[in-house]
Amino acid sequence: MKAGTYELSRPLSVETLGVEPVIRTITASPEELEALARRFSLPELKSFVATLTVHRRNHGRLISVKGELKAEPVQICVVTLEPFLNSVEDSFEITFTTDPAAAVSEVEIDPESLDEPEPLEGGTLDLGELAAQFLSLALDPHPRKPGVEFDYRGDEAEDEGTRNPFEVLKKLKSDQH
Repeated sequence: MKAGTYELSRPLSVETLGVEPVIRTITASPEELEALARRFSLPELKSFVATLTVHRRNHGRLISVKGELKAEPVQICVVTLEPFLNSVEDSFEITFTTDPAAAVSEVEIDPESLDEPEPLEGGTLDLGELAAQFLSLALDPHPRKPGVEFDYRGDEAEDEGTRNPFEVLKKLKSDQH
């Protein structure tokens, strides 16, 4: 993660991390909201706030990040194709390692966790980009406006399971004559 090259850049040097956890709250500016909306193909992103807690573990070789995010994206309903304001809230946790070689051999990894630590190169963690990536994962890929249901049978009242498909063809043929 190279700092400064993202729409929402908030670099944190891992060298500045001490024993105590560091808590950062990120609130996107109007310009950053607009850039993130373009990145995620949203008509608009009205708000985005993330709170991240960063701390070193395992003699400084592991860096844990726990975060919570809240956002208000305007998304397009997959049924009506109308824009609507959605509400997104999510929490996440990720671990980085400053020594990828040691992660395999020396670092104790939580057996409950399925994720291995991500390698961190360069000594800087961009918390803004990290939060933005988790926002992209939290967005509903098939957003549906509240209260909207998809009626896949259309206007037909008949039960599809009991109808003979050839009856439809027969009806079409008779309608042409």
